[in-house]
Amino acid sequence: MTKNKTFWVGIVAAAALALTGCGDDATGTGGTAGSGGTAGDGGTGGGETGTGSITAVHLAPEVPAAGMTDVTVYVNGEAAAVIAYGESTGRVDLAAGEDYAIGLGTAETELLTLDPFTMPEGADLVAVAYRTNDELPVGVWVVDIATEGLVAGSGRVFVGHGANDSLLNPVDIIVTDEGACPEPLLDQFAFGTMTAPGDADLPAATYNLGFDLDPGDCTAEVEFSAPVAADLSTIVVAVDEDTTDESLDPQVWAIVDASAAPVSLIAE
Repeated sequence: MTKNKTFWVGIVAAAALALTGCGDDATGTGGTAGSGGTAGDGGTGGGETGTGSITAVHLAPEVPAAGMTDVTVYVNGEAAAVIAYGESTGRVDLAAGEDYAIGLGTAETELLTLDPFTMPEGADLVAVAYRTNDELPVGVWVVDIATEGLVAGSGRVFVGHGANDSLLNPVDIIVTDEGACPEPLLDQFAFGTMTAPGDADLPAATYNLGFDLDPGDCTAEVEFSAPVAADLSTIVVAVDEDTTDESLDPQVWAIVDASAAPVSLIAE
């Protein structure tokens, strides 16, 4: 197994663990990932084993530390791969039904040890790491980017609130070019939440959006433009690169169809 593959499985395992008991964080997807063990049975008798697709994205500022954002993935206690803030591995296919013991940490220390993870057959998952305020400041969302039921010419958009600043919790997300007081695209959107499939299926276009920091006053204090690609899924994630909770340094990232190159939508 290549280092890329072990990295992918490690991040998805982290996501599955993080989703346990988290009500709004795409719990349905996490459950699907956990039930993939039956895929391995299909390989008995000499048949080919099925695969699943996984993408991992590191959008947790200053994780594991300020000035050093490389996250090391451990496989069975040994360092296997590294990814930096703002990077994605892109979509990787893995054999379904295999189990891996994975950990995450720095180059020197494994900080988080996970239960074994079984790759589900046919999965098309994206795992996004974001910063929390916990002692080990990492949360992970798992998103199934399948487009079943999507109207032709539209795009499926997932929005994640990973900006751990009190000024941004909650916010309204509004379309800024829809008149003086537009209806929020997302109302009272709280930190740590990710929208569900179908919550934001939109006609393909580039949308001018904003964060209303005082929900209901129809003012976008933070503005950005986000792409919606036809017949594809796009994940848009907001973060705050000021981790002190003393001022705002917002950043919004977009991952289109599990691309290996996330797009920064607000210039630093």
